[in-house]
Amino acid sequence: MDTKEKAVIDHRDDRLQIAFSVLFAVFILMSLGSKTFGWMRDATCLPYLGCNVGFFGYDALVHFVGGITLAVCVVWLMRRHPKASLFQGKLWKNILMILALVALIGVCWECLEFAFDHVRMDIFHMNLVSPNQMAQVSNSDTMGDLTFDILGALVASFFLAISDCLLECSHRCSNDSDPSSENTNATSRR
Repeated sequence: MDTKEKAVIDHRDDRLQIAFSVLFAVFILMSLGSKTFGWMRDATCLPYLGCNVGFFGYDALVHFVGGITLAVCVVWLMRRHPKASLFQGKLWKNILMILALVALIGVCWECLEFAFDHVRMDIFHMNLVSPNQMAQVSNSDTMGDLTFDILGALVASFFLAISDCLLECSHRCSNDSDPSSENTNATSRR
């Protein structure tokens, strides 16, 4: 690997780290905002997102951003630690791996919400039903959360795939247009 290829890979890793950091900050702000700042209960949320009504709402938006964040995190970790990478050579297998990991994390999160509700109701005898203060409101809420986690991961996977293809294409094009690389390319083809 020459220095130009290494610079492209380092630039790609830096962009992923920045993207993950920004997305993580936005996700944390949205998550805290829903409870701490009351964004989920805010009357301004209702006309636009439906707040927390079953499948859609502010909660769905938070899970969508969470799915994007997790997908970027998975790709960043796999690139940062290539020996532990679960990625294969084929793009569709990598996208499937990202979706599977995000779905697994989403299912674990929903199990934690379920346990959190039952500990508060059964051990601490809290009345969470009136008004509804449960983390897991209904089955449609759970299915919506998982659906939007996976949709976010799917959108992020496609954007990551496109950006990788564009970077590789631009790198190849710059090598092909560079007159000093013609001898190298001709030699490598033989």
